[in-house]
Amino acid sequence: MANQVVAATSLTQLPFGRFEYVRVAFGTANTDMAVEHHLQAPSPNQVCYIVVQQSAAGSVYVDNSVTRRLWTSTAIYLRSNTANLIATLLLFTPVNVISTIHQ
Repeated sequence: MANQVVAATSLTQLPFGRFEYVRVAFGTANTDMAVEHHLQAPSPNQVCYIVVQQSAAGSVYVDNSVTRRLWTSTAIYLRSNTANLIATLLLFTPVNVISTIHQ
């Protein structure tokens, strides 16, 4: 059977409004780490992240308990379940968030 060629849908717009890469060194496991950014999101909770690379097995996560630290306009707080993990994160705001800034 011959290979079938499937036309890819072209991307006409990036999925991120604003984005930046940050490198974070998590020292102690399961402890809040401030991750500073310059994304200028309308609301701190509109900042998203993707782990792009990490130095060891483990998870980067948000503390969702009632005692969690609230995100600010310039920092989000993340944790790692592995001590001494170094991670590169892609921080971003979705495209629709940016469009509300410029209106």
